[in-house]
Amino acid sequence: MKRQRIHIERYYWNVTAYYAVTGYHINEIMSNLRRIGCNGEYMQMAEKNLRENKLNSGLTYSNYAMRETVMVVALASSAKDFHQALMHEVRHLQSHIATAYEIDEKSEEVCYLLDDIVG
Repeated sequence: MKRQRIHIERYYWNVTAYYAVTGYHINEIMSNLRRIGCNGEYMQMAEKNLRENKLNSGLTYSNYAMRETVMVVALASSAKDFHQALMHEVRHLQSHIATAYEIDEKSEEVCYLLDDIVG
């Protein structure tokens, strides 16, 4: 597993991203989800998803008030599948930040937001 901390300066947003995750790393991820306020049904779904060790999957949870996200991309069966899962989760992150800042999803600003995330 690889862990990356990302700070998106323009939006004062912090992301803890986990890549190539296996079941071995569940406790750390669940702890981070709890830390940013994840609970209830989403928490149960996240834990179930992580414990199943599904290839080519992921999850993204954001606390808008804290401006913080935990993003997880599991192991993948191929480089193409990893890329697709990563882009899927990055799109969720982009949407969460856009929602928090009331950015029009059809605007040029949301495209620059994507540049900030992946840049």
